[in-house]
Amino acid sequence: MKRIIAVIISLCVLLSVMSAGATAFAKDNANTTASESAKREISEKKRNRYYKTAAFVGNSVGLGQNYYFDRQGKNFLGKPTMLVRGCYSFYNDKHARAKWMVRYNGKPMKAKNAIKAAGVDKVFINMGTNDFFYNGDRVFEDYREYIRGIRKVNPDVIIFIESTTGVTASHQGKCLNSKNIARLNELMEEYCKEHKDLYFIDVSSKMLNKKGHLKYEYASDNYCHLTDSAYKIWTEQMIKFTDKLMLREEDATKAVKKAEKKRTKKAVKQAKKLVKKLEKSTVKSELNKRIKAIEIKD
Repeated sequence: MKRIIAVIISLCVLLSVMSAGATAFAKDNANTTASESAKREISEKKRNRYYKTAAFVGNSVGLGQNYYFDRQGKNFLGKPTMLVRGCYSFYNDKHARAKWMVRYNGKPMKAKNAIKAAGVDKVFINMGTNDFFYNGDRVFEDYREYIRGIRKVNPDVIIFIESTTGVTASHQGKCLNSKNIARLNELMEEYCKEHKDLYFIDVSSKMLNKKGHLKYEYASDNYCHLTDSAYKIWTEQMIKFTDKLMLREEDATKAVKKAEKKRTKKAVKQAKKLVKKLEKSTVKSELNKRIKAIEIKD
């Protein structure tokens, strides 16, 4: 009898160990899957393809970005179109002051026309530094008018507004100062949220100190022009944003395709969930149309 009891106890212990092992394996497997999902990245090839059909618009700060891109290699980010010019501003663009306008194929143009001539499908804009002759609210009005002009001529282009970069503590002007720049960025971020195919990318906050001024280590002239380390931060933040955007759009598109194939309530619900996460965009509108057209199986 004692021997039988001992055998039963041994079996119980063995089953307990096996159960614990199975549970641990399941957890490890789940963690691995989650880890793999978290590690999913946009390939350099796909990223370069994305940026190849883009244009960058900006002033002397954008010109510095152009030089930074060139120093990274011949085909960095697919070699996008650079529509940048020193002293470029909303005023110079509006009044067609040829000496300080962006150029495409050597010809001075208003940005809206240069973007159209370049035939790009997305544009990254960093402006404002040369426009602070008044407060952030007034510069915002000029920025908004500028974007409307671009959108009118280029209705299908995707627009990314890159936050206006800062100035150092020792160069706080009456209008061009950290407070007004922060206000402009705040207004632009809200504006982008309200409009389709318009995104705001914070490329500059990591360059600022606790008081909101540009750190001296990131200023090439102790003022507002940037060092390579600053452009590195800028580029990393930009890529992080667009990679995330591409992944979300890919996931949503795959979910909609799956829902169209299965036509089940569960698949449609999952598709709606992922599409809802997208910001206002043509992609989101088109996916929602496809979801509405799905006929659920009985």
